[in-house]
Amino acid sequence: MDLEKLRRNSLIHVRKDGTFFHDGQPIENPKIVTLFRRGIRIRDDGEKVLHVGPQWCYVTSDDVVLFVESVSVDEQLGTIRVRLWNGEEDLVSPQSLQLLGDGQLVGTLETRPIPVRFFRSAYHQIAAYWEEDAGSPSGYIVKIGPRTWPLLVSSG
Repeated sequence: MDLEKLRRNSLIHVRKDGTFFHDGQPIENPKIVTLFRRGIRIRDDGEKVLHVGPQWCYVTSDDVVLFVESVSVDEQLGTIRVRLWNGEEDLVSPQSLQLLGDGQLVGTLETRPIPVRFFRSAYHQIAAYWEEDAGSPSGYIVKIGPRTWPLLVSSG
């Protein structure tokens, strides 16, 4: 079997709650989970890959493979800086924040069009900046300093 085929058939999957699976079984060892979180990358062509040392393989997912662990808001600049579970830091576009029907929060990185999902602790950090607004289609806005954006809501 060639190397490309082995990499494509890794049977590693990331569920929308951030749980890693291999061949249908959850990966429960915390050290392996941490190793996998730190090794997740999205290539420029959109392929989701997992790096462990010099080795790598493709992974599948329910939707995203990058999750937000923490949020830092700069009210003067109107920016949302996030720390992702792979250790990277980036900005999330405030206008991309979307509350899904299952109560999960998603957004898009500003530096590259990659979707991210917020873990519950990060969700609560950013929810502190939501306000009710009857003029917004969802009834809520994201307010950072003097700037506001509608909080998108979807049934997905």
